[in-house]
Amino acid sequence: MNFILCEKRKSSMLESLGKVAKLVDSYNFLPMFRNRQILHPKEFNLSARIAKTKKLSSHYFAKMWSPKNLERTLTWLRSILARKQSEAAKARQLAEDMARTAAEESNMNYDGLAKLNLLRESKLTGTLR
Repeated sequence: MNFILCEKRKSSMLESLGKVAKLVDSYNFLPMFRNRQILHPKEFNLSARIAKTKKLSSHYFAKMWSPKNLERTLTWLRSILARKQSEAAKARQLAEDMARTAAEESNMNYDGLAKLNLLRESKLTGTLR
């Protein structure tokens, strides 16, 4: 498959890739990386963040998105994204529960509850105060 990578096309792809363009060693692979960015945006951004932590970041990034490793990479990145989403949902639920508990405690009438308990005790013992 032959394609022409003129300067205008190359510059527009580099601009579209943004900071990730630093991870691309050869401009011949710009169309492949741009395609991956369009088709899998969340996974692509996550992979860029992961690759930047590696020693040979451009090599790691290229290996991740090579056609040979594409399915395995997508499966792995999607599992990481699902795990993060699940953890965020748990944290959100915990925050909601804590807010609900705090609201319930702030609305509690402890004086009225104490009087109610005294009334119950007096009814059980048969004496009113």
